[in-house]
Parts: sequence; C-alpha cells; structure tokens
Amino acid sequence: MAPQRDAGEDEPRAARAIGVAEVIAPTDLEHDQSVRDLVIALARAGVTSTLSRHDGSRAGILTLDSNLPDVRICVGGPNTNWFTARVIGESESAYAAELERQLATTGRARVWVPAALPLAETWRPTADLRGPRMLPVLIVAGADASETRRAIDAA
Repeated sequence: MAPQRDAGEDEPRAARAIGVAEVIAPTDLEHDQSVRDLVIALARAGVTSTLSRHDGSRAGILTLDSNLPDVRICVGGPNTNWFTARVIGESESAYAAELERQLATTGRARVWVPAALPLAETWRPTADLRGPRMLPVLIVAGADASETRRAIDAA
C-alpha cells in the first residue's frame, strides 16, 4: 500500500468521519501549547480527543474504554515518539520514505498511515485497537521541536 498524497483535481478523495482521536505526544511536547491548541482545534471541530504519552498505554480496548478512538495523531517522528517508531516499523517502507522526503524537503511532515485492516474487521464487540496499525495514524513531525510545532500549527 503506497502512502496517500494530496489528490489531484481528477482524483477522488477518501472520507472518514472522525469523532474520537487519540493524540500521542513525546514527553517534551506533552504539555506544549501547540499540542494543546491541536486538542482544542479538534474539540472545536466536534472531535473528542485524548492526549496521551508516547510511551504510555493506548486507548482502544472496548472492555476498558467507553468510546474507542477513530484515529491516532502522532506528534513527532520516530526519533522522538516511540509510538511513531512502532507505526513506521510495522508499515511498508514507503511510509518511512515519505516521512523522510517531507522532512528533508520542508523540515516538516504530515503522513497518513491507514489502518492495516478494514474498519469492518476491527470494530467488533471485543475490539482491541491498541496496536500501532489497528487505527489510521496521522504522523505530524518536524526536523526538530520547533519544526514539529510548526507542523502542528499547519495541520
């Protein structure tokens, strides 16, 4: 599966409703104003979000969570965010290449990594969506913390 890029005018775009997001931030950006602004922007758009640490437990097991996330947003690249590293590590190499290409070109990156399985196969009464590829992931990263903040602001 190749990375999804911005569609041209004659290419259809996929749509998926997002009601709940898990924002996963590295420890140094966990309480950063740009991450807080992202969570506020999601709320203003009607998306409930949970901010969690990259090295902490994940939301997504129906026996423990009252509502499951639809998507994860990983703040920071694989060098600063452990969960981003897991997502990239379990994905086709094209996603890592696209992340590196964007970082090298602009110093910032936004890469959408789709879930490994279709929604109909994962959303079950016994759902456990904690794995790195169980949900789609938007990686928002920068070459450094300052560029990561700029990437968040642009997202």
